[in-house]
Amino acid sequence: PDTATIYFSMFFAWMLAVPFLGQVLSARMLELQIFASPTQTSITLVAQFSGLVAAGYFVKTSTAIRRMIITTIGACMLLTLVFLLPYSFMWDILMIVLPFAGGLVVACWGYYYQSYSTPSQKLQVAANIIILSNIGMILLNVIAVNLSASLSISISVIMLLWSMVLCIRQKPFDEFVGGK
Repeated sequence: PDTATIYFSMFFAWMLAVPFLGQVLSARMLELQIFASPTQTSITLVAQFSGLVAAGYFVKTSTAIRRMIITTIGACMLLTLVFLLPYSFMWDILMIVLPFAGGLVVACWGYYYQSYSTPSQKLQVAANIIILSNIGMILLNVIAVNLSASLSISISVIMLLWSMVLCIRQKPFDEFVGGK
């Protein structure tokens, strides 16, 4: 897999495990005896969808897309650290903000996918991202359930850091050779 596949997979693993009320966040909430409201899943999905739509308004150029990905991953990394603290109203806010941010990155990934994957690569790229992100999510889930949710959150933050570093190190869109 190429660099973009790896860093998007790490981001998507975090997204599935943490802001989507995944096993990692659920385990952390259980440790603190916090119970999500029945509407929280719907709120998360609406926030994610809103991020997908909003990205179309915020980002119009390849430079803006790259900037959006890097800053959003960095923000997600820092904001996820709040889940290591005792429960506060910030958790409720982050359960809206982080899925929204995830939607922004997913939309930006769509630009990468559409613009820089040849038709013969598209299925392989999508399969690689699905497989790698699910492996990452499963590893985070196993750690959360069998060792510590806080440890798993910490590891997910490290994954976001690696994701951001790989994104920064990747050539900007304009420098790609052989893309569409």
